[in-house]
Parts: sequence; C-alpha cells; structure tokens
Amino acid sequence: MALEFLKKATKNPQTGEEDTRSIVTEMLNAIESGGEDKVREYAEHLDNYTRNIVVTPEEIADATGKVPVQLKDDIRFAYERVRLFAEQQRASMTEFESEIAPELFLRTTVDSGRNRRMLCPRRSLLPCRFGDHEYHHSEGCWSQ
Repeated sequence: MALEFLKKATKNPQTGEEDTRSIVTEMLNAIESGGEDKVREYAEHLDNYTRNIVVTPEEIADATGKVPVQLKDDIRFAYERVRLFAEQQRASMTEFESEIAPELFLRTTVDSGRNRRMLCPRRSLLPCRFGDHEYHHSEGCWSQ
C-alpha cells in the first residue's frame, strides 16, 4: 500500500542555507568594522535588548550576592570533581582509574584505535567501583 502524506514540508534543512550564510557574513563584517556600537545596535534590533553589554564588577558582585550559599557550594563541589577527573584523563594516554572521593572510583580505557572512552557513563550517577563492589555495564549490575 502506498504512503499518503497529509502534509509535506516545503523546506528542508538546506533550504535558505546560502541566504543564512550571506546574512551572518554581513553581520560579522559589520561587527568587525563597527565594534561594540554595532553589537549594541544588533542587540536592540534583534532582541530588544538595551541594557549594558559589558557587565560591571558591581553588577557581578550584586548577582553573586543573590546566589544561595548552598548552590555555590554544590557548583564548587561538582566543578572540583569534574576538573580533577579531566586533568587526570588529559594527562593519561592509557587506561586509568581515579578515586574522586573516598572509595568512589571512575575509570577510562583506550581502545585499539587510541580513542579514550569512559567506562562509566558520563551522565550516570553510578560509579564504576565503590569500595569492594564493581559495576558491570554490560550486565547492568553490581558484583563483589
């Protein structure tokens, strides 16, 4: 049985690509020659934004004071863990395991194509190893 379309898109991902490229090139050239004033003009025209473009130290201090201490602590905690693991991964061209907290380990491996990959899914909260317990991703379970 033949497919019958109730609607059909008149545009595809490539539609208007040349127009877009031309507009963006023109805007970038205008910003290069007009500098911050041209950026302000585009911000007002495109986004109706008329406030400061460059944030002052006073505005930064005011905004920082509005962020709850617990949120700052949580961000700092996450940042330190990610930074530590990234530094160790960058320094390594071989497999390694990192203890990012007491008895909490993350591990990477390098396949035959010399591509690094984490054995622990990046978006998972499950560690690869915690104490004497190991997480097996292929089986989706913990073992001792």
